[in-house]
Amino acid sequence: MARDSLTIEAQLGQRTAELEAALRENESLRRSLRESEEKFHRLVERSLVGISLSDGHRFIYVNPKFAEITGYSVDELLHMGPLDILAKGDHSQASEMLLRGLAGEIISNFSTIINILRKDGTMVIGELTGGPSVDVDGKPALIAMIEDITGKVRADDKIKMLNYRLWEQAVRDPLTDLFNRRYFEESLARELIHAQRQGQTVGLVMGDLDHFKSVNDTCGHQAGDQVLRAFAGLMKQYSRGSDIPCRYGGEEFLLLLPGITEEKALERAELLRTRIAAIPVECHGQTLYVSASFGVAVFPQHANDTDTLISVVDKAMYQAKAAGRNRVCCVDISAE
Repeated sequence: MARDSLTIEAQLGQRTAELEAALRENESLRRSLRESEEKFHRLVERSLVGISLSDGHRFIYVNPKFAEITGYSVDELLHMGPLDILAKGDHSQASEMLLRGLAGEIISNFSTIINILRKDGTMVIGELTGGPSVDVDGKPALIAMIEDITGKVRADDKIKMLNYRLWEQAVRDPLTDLFNRRYFEESLARELIHAQRQGQTVGLVMGDLDHFKSVNDTCGHQAGDQVLRAFAGLMKQYSRGSDIPCRYGGEEFLLLLPGITEEKALERAELLRTRIAAIPVECHGQTLYVSASFGVAVFPQHANDTDTLISVVDKAMYQAKAAGRNRVCCVDISAE
């Protein structure tokens, strides 16, 4: 009997020791978990990215960086919702994303650009990263991370603007602001390929100012530049959106007219001829008027390649010069 008592007592002691060891291990695990949670919380609190947790209507949690980006305090944000910090133009898309997220329709991480309306009324550009909903107390919630990329976007815009200006300088004539010869020839080659595939036409109008050297010699280069800019202004004024006006060299101009007939090209040249002849030029107290001679050619009626088409329109322009200037000519291929 005593032996049985000793056996039971030993078993109880062993069991007690096991329970105490389990409790110590459990306490150690809870302490490790608590330390991990505190470490994670410190990381989130010190994050350089704004982090929020919301139920779609109100923020449940926001970190200090999120508050810094939006300009509101943490306490203020906890009484607000995601739509309250967005520009009105983003509300529709954001509402749809919130509904889809809470409904479990978003199954992977995503990134999008948003416009954040700060408390002071200024706007910042943010990159929002989100993902599938998470469970918080048995209800779906959405985690969002926001990074302020306003500076990056503005820097990118400046680079794009600078590149555009460099491109403009490379393809534009600085005096007249028309496209230059290089760009024109590249565009003409491209338009002829397109026209050939589509069975369309391409018209060319070449204009050359009459007696331009005498204007420079008599009135000076400033007056000559005035005439060139005036002629360029007329070409831009009477061009369609698809047309390409160009200063081809000196006082010689070309106008590329996609999808135009010979008749319409001749009408455009005649319009330019009458308009330039009506522009007055002041020269040493006197008013002078200048004229221009024009040639017209159309692809594929007059030529099938860029070099030949330019040669034909150039020949037509010189025929106008030879016929007395201040007129429009189109080379008669059948007569050659």
